[in-house]
Amino acid sequence: MHTIVADPLSSWLFPKVRMAVLSRLLLDRREWHARELARVTGLNHAAVGKELAAMAEAGVALSRRSGNRIYYSANIACSVHHELLMLVTKTAGIADALRRALAPLSDRISMAYIFGSMATGSGRSHSDIDLMVVGSISVSELIEALADAEDQLRREVNSSVFSQKEYQQKLAEREGFIHDVHHGERLMLIGADHEPQ
Repeated sequence: MHTIVADPLSSWLFPKVRMAVLSRLLLDRREWHARELARVTGLNHAAVGKELAAMAEAGVALSRRSGNRIYYSANIACSVHHELLMLVTKTAGIADALRRALAPLSDRISMAYIFGSMATGSGRSHSDIDLMVVGSISVSELIEALADAEDQLRREVNSSVFSQKEYQQKLAEREGFIHDVHHGERLMLIGADHEPQ
């Protein structure tokens, strides 16, 4: 069972069942039957079914009947699909899980952010998570810190670790990997949205 652990912001924005269902629909990008989704989230089947039906009625989800079952998936044509995806990613999804995982190391991290497909909202159900970490930690420390988050998210985290000095030097070159990533779409986890100090 993979229950969504919501932060205070997501709890305020969405009731528990809605956030769990929305997270799975948007982040996993696959079809779900209500019973299967209830089992995965650990929530009541009737509550999940009611929420899925409401999401389909609102246009956030699509429904498809196959025999006596109804399958639901995210409606990527919904006018607020991208915004909902980014909101879920930042609060109850990937970003929140990674923030919690990095918290014990935060005194040695000046900046950490998600980049790539998960930051742009184009990630798929099993896309890796690209993570940039700037600070004085080792790759092995980071791998150990992220292990539980990878299990919870059921995704691999590909981490790039740089010291502040090395990151700033590469950023100053105005080309290459660091420059492109730094000036692309990012979801900040630790630090401000600028060069590390």
